[in-house]
Amino acid sequence: MENKSFSPKVDVRGDDECWLWTSHRNADGYPANAGHRRAWKHANGPIPKGMCVCHKCDVRHCCNPAHLFLGTNADNMRDKQRKLRMPHTLKPHDVKVIRGLLRAGHRQPDVAKRFGVKQPTISAIATGKCWTHVEGEIPAEPPACCPTCGQQLPARVRRKRASRSDVKSADAPDARK
Repeated sequence: MENKSFSPKVDVRGDDECWLWTSHRNADGYPANAGHRRAWKHANGPIPKGMCVCHKCDVRHCCNPAHLFLGTNADNMRDKQRKLRMPHTLKPHDVKVIRGLLRAGHRQPDVAKRFGVKQPTISAIATGKCWTHVEGEIPAEPPACCPTCGQQLPARVRRKRASRSDVKSADAPDARK
């Protein structure tokens, strides 16, 4: 089959199959040089400013123009939610729990894992860069283990940390504002 693609780095198959990018991909699984965007431009012309190239097939390294469509970032997020590809959508209650966990001394990566989000999301909540419309926090118990070594903390240390909830944690600035 002749390569109807814009690049020899694309494994062209049948018209209704995914055409997979065979070269380097970034950490999120997309072609390292935005191959799906290049495929759209090759087949359809320029991408209007502010538009995303989205996948109908949900295969991040697919470059088949028949599997691509244009949409805003909001369209892309709705598409992800509809197809259940977003790992977790935080709710206001979750944000209050996250703030409580951070204030109690839980580490951001551990909190992120618990809620199925990435650590920068937790950092943005902790620093007040997002979710500022949600006020308050739900108090939480301090971690039972040392975040550095994983060793069980003595009960007296856990009680002392719990009693210091009015003291700011190093990685959790006051988010009750």
